[in-house]
Amino acid sequence: MSEDLNSCGSRLSPDSLMLDDFNGLRKRNHLNTSALSYDSLEDTSLEISDISGHEDECAREDEDDPMEYLDKEVFPMLLPCFEEMLFAAKQNDVLKVQKSRFNGLDYLAELLWNRNPCHPERQLNYVPIFEIPFVKTYLENNPRPVFPKSWLWTASEAAVVIQSAMRGYFVRRLPQVQEMREFWKILAREKTPSRDTPL
Repeated sequence: MSEDLNSCGSRLSPDSLMLDDFNGLRKRNHLNTSALSYDSLEDTSLEISDISGHEDECAREDEDDPMEYLDKEVFPMLLPCFEEMLFAAKQNDVLKVQKSRFNGLDYLAELLWNRNPCHPERQLNYVPIFEIPFVKTYLENNPRPVFPKSWLWTASEAAVVIQSAMRGYFVRRLPQVQEMREFWKILAREKTPSRDTPL
């Protein structure tokens, strides 16, 4: 029993244990390291391929970016028309009065129709909104309600109409004018034969 312990003790000495553990650990680490290095290389290649694919996808997204399309194709044409429409709205006092004859959408459609870069000939022959072919066709099938005069006249045009009506009223009230009007009425009745008089 003691010999077995001594033999086991010789085999299980601290030096032998350290050396065996070190050799075994080195072998295991070498195998694990080689395996891990191969796996890590595969993972790295996968990561690189993923990154390159992501970059390609980002490039495609940049090409198909809707904001970039708006900045390049839409806004350079639309924003100047918006600015001019707001200036025209200010001139027509749209921001001060509740109802007006000025229609911002009509004005914008008129500008975009006449300034279409695909049809440069329209800039030489400016067409009003109600003379544009598709607008005429649409309004024939869907007529708009008649606007009152207060919507159609500007302040200066309305002032001219009101002043002329008032001047005519005050002139007709004058006594000599009333006498002259009565004279012409009597004369017209005398010249017009009545139904009772024989021909």
